[in-house]
Amino acid sequence: MSVLGPVLLAEDKSLNIEAEILAKDLGLLFGGSFEDLRNQLKITKDNISQYLLNPSLIIDTTDNWESMTLINNYCVKNSIPLLSSSVIGYDGQVILFKNKKKHHLCLNCVFPNQNEPNLPRCDTVGVLGTAAGLTGLISAQLIINFFTKNHENIEKLIMINSKLIRIDYISIKQNENCIYNKK
Repeated sequence: MSVLGPVLLAEDKSLNIEAEILAKDLGLLFGGSFEDLRNQLKITKDNISQYLLNPSLIIDTTDNWESMTLINNYCVKNSIPLLSSSVIGYDGQVILFKNKKKHHLCLNCVFPNQNEPNLPRCDTVGVLGTAAGLTGLISAQLIINFFTKNHENIEKLIMINSKLIRIDYISIKQNENCIYNKK
């Protein structure tokens, strides 16, 4: 038996064609327009816990800072492991945080921005399909490794450059100035 779990659409000014097709297909199930469905499935700080009930791991592939920090904050507060994966142009990056209470390391430790950083976005630069594919495969393998207790590359920033066919690993240290270290 297959079950369609919750589909979360983050606030974004542009949606790709696949998401629109999926939402239109799901709209037939929900009985509403694409915008109605999008608004029903949007995560906020008020409803995030109803979508993320007792997960073993959360996978975040959102492409805006507000959603990424919302998901990160929820994971940190609830000690839920978080895989953050993103792609832009030829490049991808993946990191899996354990979010253990005694050993804190999170997205905010790596990117301590409180406001949306002024960076290129998918809707302006685009995404190369092979970059998304490579990043997705590495994300999937990192999740498998996590659940099989192979933690060699956990809490390392994995940088994927599809143009150069290169993968770099950056060790991340706890940021003593992270807002979660002060609580």
